[in-house]
Amino acid sequence: MDLVRNIVESVLNRKRYNEQMADQWTQQIIHSCQQSLTDIQQSFRTIVSAVIVPKKIDNVHMGNGCLWDFGIDGSTIVEWENEWMYCVVSIFAISPFVTVQQVN
Repeated sequence: MDLVRNIVESVLNRKRYNEQMADQWTQQIIHSCQQSLTDIQQSFRTIVSAVIVPKKIDNVHMGNGCLWDFGIDGSTIVEWENEWMYCVVSIFAISPFVTVQQVN
C-alpha cells in the first residue's frame, strides 16, 4: 500500500535506529496512517499497529489473523527497511455495516 509506505518513508527516511526515538516514530506513523485512511474512507474503523526494530536483529516475523467478512473488511501488512532498521505496519479496516448470513 503506497500510502502507508510513503508515510513510513517520510518519518524514517535516512534515519538511523534510535531506541529512544522509536516510540515517537511509531506513534507518528500510526497517527498519520489513521488520519490518512480516515480522510479516504470515513465510514471504516481502522486499527493500525507498527513495530520498528534495529537491523542487527536477523529476522522480523509478524502475522495477523482475522475472522470477518472478507467481502467488505480488509487488512494489509506493509514492510519497510533501510540500512539501520526494519519497520512493519499492520492495518485492519472494519466496516461498521453488519452483513447477515443465512443459515440453512
